Amino acid sequence: MAHRNGTIIGKGYDIDILDVNTLDLRYKYGVTGDLCEVFRTDVLREFPFPEVKGEHFCPEALVWDRIAKKYILRVFRKVVYLRDYLDDGLTARIVRIRMESPTASMIHYAEFCECDVPLKEKVKAGANYWRFRLCSREDTPKPRPRLSPLWWWTFPIGWVMHLKDKKNV
Repeated sequence: MAHRNGTIIGKGYDIDILDVNTLDLRYKYGVTGDLCEVFRTDVLREFPFPEVKGEHFCPEALVWDRIAKKYILRVFRKVVYLRDYLDDGLTARIVRIRMESPTASMIHYAEFCECDVPLKEKVKAGANYWRFRLCSREDTPKPRPRLSPLWWWTFPIGWVMHLKDKKNV
């Protein structure tokens, strides 16, 4: 994927063709940025996006990470489409969007803490779990997604992030 001026979005991938799951692509090969993922329909049916009553957003990484535990992608270094980022688009508003859909965000971060990724990434996920857990409302569906007690120590980090979010949103 690239901007309209041809600038590649992201970095780290210099292999022409690679068969790998999305977690390894990011955390073992260091690929960053927006990618164009294409999945077979039967795989997406096997791993549907969860629907949470009262929420309108689910991090796509939740589904991609679930798929990564079972399937690999054929990755190639070629721009297949050009894109524009809107000043008020999804990327610009992602924190607010996740605050308004805390359950799906909590599911993502709780599950991510159990993935085979570097410790630093798990710590960030634990903090983000609490960050958005603190956005839960009384009408948030129960039971709420649970974070392993191993990561409860990240609560103070998440609390500080949540306070900063509330001030900035």
